[in-house]
Amino acid sequence: MSKTDHAPIHRAGSPRGFSLIELLVTIGIIVTLALVGTGIQGTMAEKAASAQDVAAGRTLISAYQAYAAENSGQLLVGYQKGAQPVTLPDGSQISGEAASRYVWRLAPYFDYSINGVLYSKARVRAQKESEDAGMKGYGESISVAYGINAYYVGGFVENGETSIPSGDVATSLLQVDKPSSLLVFATARSSQGSGHYLVKAPRFVPRAAGTGALSQPDWPQNGSAESTGNVDFRNGDKAMCVFLDGSIRSYKVAELTDMRLWSKNAARDDNPNYAPVLEGGSGGRGNR
Repeated sequence: MSKTDHAPIHRAGSPRGFSLIELLVTIGIIVTLALVGTGIQGTMAEKAASAQDVAAGRTLISAYQAYAAENSGQLLVGYQKGAQPVTLPDGSQISGEAASRYVWRLAPYFDYSINGVLYSKARVRAQKESEDAGMKGYGESISVAYGINAYYVGGFVENGETSIPSGDVATSLLQVDKPSSLLVFATARSSQGSGHYLVKAPRFVPRAAGTGALSQPDWPQNGSAESTGNVDFRNGDKAMCVFLDGSIRSYKVAELTDMRLWSKNAARDDNPNYAPVLEGGSGGRGNR
């Protein structure tokens, strides 16, 4: 018998184990694909959340403009203590603090589709807050995707008076020279999480007459909700902002300290450091 007759025969399909190197390469590929998949999912989730914010912003500003058109150019008061109850299509009413906040008074202008303007992750919490408060619509009035710039647009009214001098508050379309520069809504959060009905400009407390301009405050990049006026920079470190002309733009923390985006008078004077002045020359409070 020849040597050839004793050669081992390798049949196709015979089982053969993986080498250590092959196993490590395979594991590496699987891990890489998993990381890529996670990154893609994260990006898709961020884009979906951003799209929801854009849709909510468009709904709110369209309703806000519709209210003004129906009321001879008057702008909806952002917060009105003791506002009249809002009657829903089913005959029930929203009253008390829930009706004081802008969203339910604006609701008739977007067909009461309240879920479309709530921050998506806060909807369950909103319902629980309503149940805990024993007040219909209470939680929903807080957990809006956007807070309103009520101190400078429409007004923040308690006991019949606004919190800043009346001349600083835009209450009518005719008072606004640059609608594209006047911020009405911004993505918002509270200390409990995302979604809030009110945002505050860097300066909403007036200074005393005759005093010098206040220095521009710095909003911390990762500060608390109150440290940035409840504005939520949740879209790639930017806040989604909706302006009176219907435009939607995004701004970083430092960019939103410019008072020309918040106040009609600041835009008129082209003064990024604008601060309201107390009427009557009475003593003022420090900026906060």
